[in-house]
Formats: sequence, structure tokens, C-alpha cells
Amino acid sequence: MIINGRQSRGKRLLEYLTTVSGWILMLSLATQFLLSLLLWGLGITYVKRYLWVTAEPALTWHVLVVTCVVAIVAGIVMGLWGHYNRTRYGLLHRRHMPEPVSLQELSTHFGIPQETLNQLQSARWVEYDDDVTLLSNP
Repeated sequence: MIINGRQSRGKRLLEYLTTVSGWILMLSLATQFLLSLLLWGLGITYVKRYLWVTAEPALTWHVLVVTCVVAIVAGIVMGLWGHYNRTRYGLLHRRHMPEPVSLQELSTHFGIPQETLNQLQSARWVEYDDDVTLLSNP
């Protein structure tokens, strides 16, 4: 499979915006999580004064737990997606075009005479039925 690098401007923009928004989401969740931990560690009075809802302490715990769970789940999903991409596409060399294949190599690989390959390359329409030896050129 050859991956063509020529994409429409709209598709590139959509991919760019999706990537940037995903990173912004991850960074905001990580920042919120780390800031919460920092505030808890450095200033319990600040946390009590501004973050802790004294009327409903369970609500504050719920918000903190949900934030931590969302950050952890998002991190796991991103990590698994990166692992999948690395194992699926990591060995591909997409920066270089594949080496050209000669008619001799094609002929040897598929077991087709070179004359048939020449006919196939010059034909405008080729029909075949699961067997390359039964090629017809209408």
C-alpha cells in the first residue's frame, strides 16, 4: 500500500485541529490534576477557602475523583492508541517512494509471461475472474 502525502487542504486542517484540540484537552486535564495536587500539598487553607464546597463536601470529592478518572482514562486511551500506531505503522518507511519493480520481477512473482504483462499494461480495460491466467482484454 502506498500512502499518498497529497491531501486536500480541508483534510489537513481538520487533522491539525483534531490533534491540537486533543493535546489541549490532555494538557488542561493534566494541569488541573497537577494543580489540584499542588494546592492540596502546599495550601490546605487555600483549598478549604476556594475549592472546597463546605455545604457539600461529597460534591468536591466527586469532582476531584471524576477529574482524576477522566485524566487517567484519557492517558490510557492515548497511550494505547500510540502503542497501536507504533506496532501497526512503526516499520513503514513513508518518506521514500518504493523502488520500481521490473517486468521480470512481476513475471517471476505472479508466474505470468512478460508478453501478458505488456498486454495488461497497455490495455485500457482488463477483466479477470480470480485466475490471472484467464485474463481477457475486451
